[in-house]
Amino acid sequence: MKIAVITQVFNEDFFLPIWLNHYGRLFGYANLFVIDDGSDDGSLNDWRIRNIIKKKRAPLDESERAQFVSKVHSELLKKYDIVIYTDCDELIVLDPQAGGDLRDFLGQLRANCISFIGFNVLHDYGNEPDIDLKKPLFSQRHFLKFEWGYCKPLASRVPIIWSPGFHKCNLATSTSRFLFLFHLRSIDYRNSVRRQKSLNSVSFSANAIKKKHSMHFRWDAETYLKHLYNEPNEGIPLASSLELADVFIQETKVRNSSPPVVRVPGRFENTIELSGGHRR
Repeated sequence: MKIAVITQVFNEDFFLPIWLNHYGRLFGYANLFVIDDGSDDGSLNDWRIRNIIKKKRAPLDESERAQFVSKVHSELLKKYDIVIYTDCDELIVLDPQAGGDLRDFLGQLRANCISFIGFNVLHDYGNEPDIDLKKPLFSQRHFLKFEWGYCKPLASRVPIIWSPGFHKCNLATSTSRFLFLFHLRSIDYRNSVRRQKSLNSVSFSANAIKKKHSMHFRWDAETYLKHLYNEPNEGIPLASSLELADVFIQETKVRNSSPPVVRVPGRFENTIELSGGHRR
């Protein structure tokens, strides 16, 4: 079972090493494909990057981005059985209860297109320290929030056409209770402060502005941080005791305006190993 993984980046010196570490361990670095949108921060000087697809820097257009990645995905299917796309702050994890590894599990699924159960990883920064890249993620971050927007169709055996943001596609999808997508955007308050400055520097196409794509890129720092984090003295809301998959099932039946926060089950503690610098 040959599996490739694609991401697209612009100056992602924090999240790209984590992405490379995670998917390289699962599928091999030679099977990772990084679409570079004009990075100039040195983040691509990493020995683990074997395949770079260069794009000329231009105003961001989410419609064009989805179309471009869909084409790359289709080309890679000529050599691979399954091709996955994720943003570099999105990590797919197989529930340890399923046994085995992610490659074998995906290979056993009959569905052509697979969606994942999405959670934002939270930083309770009044009680949890800054992230330590030498330690597993879930030994440091203990809370998740379910997010429909991150239940994305990201793995496919057949050509796919994604919509902007990769939240939807043109295929029927299947979801397993053992497959999760963890979104890392808010795992570290200090990094979010730094990263918002970079996001604010991104220019957008007229189409993206008209359709309000990636609005958070254009938020001021205060708005952005309030969206991602509670005030330190507030802490994280009382966590639900539901299993992760049961949250998805519950939300499928009744979509709450404010999905529940859940505590990370202990069995996930070592499922995501973060990485430090791996510069050449």
